[in-house]
Amino acid sequence: MEKNYLQLIYIRRKRKYEESGIEAVLNGKYNVEEKDSNCIKVKTEKNYINGLWGRSISDCYAIVGENGSGKTQIMNMIMEFFSCQKQINSENSIEFSVLFEDIQTENLVYYCLNTNIEFELEEDSSEKQYIKKLTREEMRQISESYKVAYVHNILSRKDYMNNYLCDYNFSIGGLIAQDFRMNVEMHYSSNRIDKLQNYFDKQQFQIVDFIYKIKRKYKKNPFPLPSVMEISFTDDHYNWSYIIKKIKKNQVRNEIEEIQIEEKIHMFKEQIQNMNGEFCKFDNLWINETIKNLILNCFKGIAVSPVVPESNTDLECERFLDLFLENIDNGRTDIYETIINFFSKLRMEVHNKICIDNSIQFIKWLKKNHHEIRLLEVSGENKIIIPVTDERFNFVQELIRLYKNVNWEFPFYTFSFNVSTGEYYFLSLFSELYSIVDKEDGIKNIRAYGPIDSNVKNILLLLDEADLSFHPRWQKMFIYWITEFINLNFVGVKVQIIVATHSPILLSDFPSVNVLYLSKGKKETATGIQSCITMKDGNKKTFGCNIHTLFFDSFFLEKCGTMGNFAEDKINNLVETLTNYSHGFDEKYAENMIECIGERILQNRLQQLYSRRTSIPMEQMKKKKQDNSVNKTLELLRKQREEIDRLIRELEQKND
Repeated sequence: MEKNYLQLIYIRRKRKYEESGIEAVLNGKYNVEEKDSNCIKVKTEKNYINGLWGRSISDCYAIVGENGSGKTQIMNMIMEFFSCQKQINSENSIEFSVLFEDIQTENLVYYCLNTNIEFELEEDSSEKQYIKKLTREEMRQISESYKVAYVHNILSRKDYMNNYLCDYNFSIGGLIAQDFRMNVEMHYSSNRIDKLQNYFDKQQFQIVDFIYKIKRKYKKNPFPLPSVMEISFTDDHYNWSYIIKKIKKNQVRNEIEEIQIEEKIHMFKEQIQNMNGEFCKFDNLWINETIKNLILNCFKGIAVSPVVPESNTDLECERFLDLFLENIDNGRTDIYETIINFFSKLRMEVHNKICIDNSIQFIKWLKKNHHEIRLLEVSGENKIIIPVTDERFNFVQELIRLYKNVNWEFPFYTFSFNVSTGEYYFLSLFSELYSIVDKEDGIKNIRAYGPIDSNVKNILLLLDEADLSFHPRWQKMFIYWITEFINLNFVGVKVQIIVATHSPILLSDFPSVNVLYLSKGKKETATGIQSCITMKDGNKKTFGCNIHTLFFDSFFLEKCGTMGNFAEDKINNLVETLTNYSHGFDEKYAENMIECIGERILQNRLQQLYSRRTSIPMEQMKKKKQDNSVNKTLELLRKQREEIDRLIRELEQKND
């Protein structure tokens, strides 16, 4: 089948050993409903707005509902279906029915796994439009050009354990699992290394790369970026122990030779540690630490190859140690020339010449930019702080380029930013999305997934409550930012976005036909009991709607009210106190409670009840409130006058 641009319309899953199933309409352009137990009717939405989301986005759809209503379950169902298509023998206990639209022709295609359900167009559909059933082979071909990306801003055990369910798992759990497996399988780190620290170190480098690529790509930043970044060094003690163990294991020699090797390793380690002492006393600490890590990385590249080790690995390790101990002289003061001279001799002795050449380039750059680095260094610490400005753009770009070339096996920098948790997650999310379209000078070691292939035509982006860490002001901008970002960067593909959210702010960016409401409960259908109710409600006008109205109408708060239960309980108790004349009450407590209530109508009504209870006329209460306000204002003015008088006296004394 020809690889066309497709968008997902509908999906249903039922396990044969379960009594209930789950279904969902996932596109604003169509509605579906059961005709009978073996047929589903498909109807076009007349109010659907074509082209609303931009040239690269086929559709953007929101799923809202109570906790436990099935939002994440729908996301997992989608990923599970596409995962089945990559398996040679699909699990025969699961039934799937899936409907797509060919975006270019508007024709519909559907596929059924382990079920015989049919899809049927409504009679009023376009004469040119038709619906076709796909074979297993045709569905397999579609899945080759159809990629699923999943984003979840919560560390979930399920995401960590099932990170293979989709093509691009950008959930926190999925990224940690993918990164750790890659490092252990490729021998980049020992089994005991802190997997979370390792993940964050690499992710932060990806964010740095993203920040400067975006600054270069767009003259005006489409979204906020950090003002400064800090570069320090990661803890390497686990790797060091692992490497020493590997070297000893490779040395198959007699007892005397083994002792000699151990002595050389000990001297090498001691010399490396002393590089922060007399040997480097004229250079700043950050440069010293960088050079030390460049040497260690070259040694690691020989001793712990991520691919099949060379047959002469043990000889190259020994030659490295001999050359280093012969050429490093603590009496010398020019660290740059000393290390370059060592690397130049080493280059003729080992097969991994690329690592050495890249290290030499890095050291030459450090020497050239020595004075600029000194200005950025934090005094007495192994770190530099760099403003994210246009003036530093070339400096950071070159640093990133050089670091990419040497950190393939063993990264040693750690990056951090002066940003909040929400801002950090924002940068993480967009840098991950950018990584799948960024074909420029990729960061191989921290990217679990390479850029999309040219044959990929469709990307389904699942955002599971991706707005959780954002301030309401950023929630207001989120859909605008994500659609602008995709339209600018995802060229040659069609992206379909499905957003699960609890935010009425996000919901106000979606037309009503592009919203799926989920509620807890079950319903009886022709095929059995469905585990959740799925519905589109065109009568709930969401696009551009007042946020307070959306909160009440679209998030199932009809029976709950719109204030917190704690406040509601205290106010109800206050009303009971004010209306029950058989008990005494604390007048000051009641007065303060009424004063702090933010809803004006409710506050006025409680003031009336208070006035009746205390027999104080409303006019007198208002006057008392005004008097309190005047007294507070007078007190503030007195303090300001005292401060002004103090400043005048100080100026007069200086003038004298």
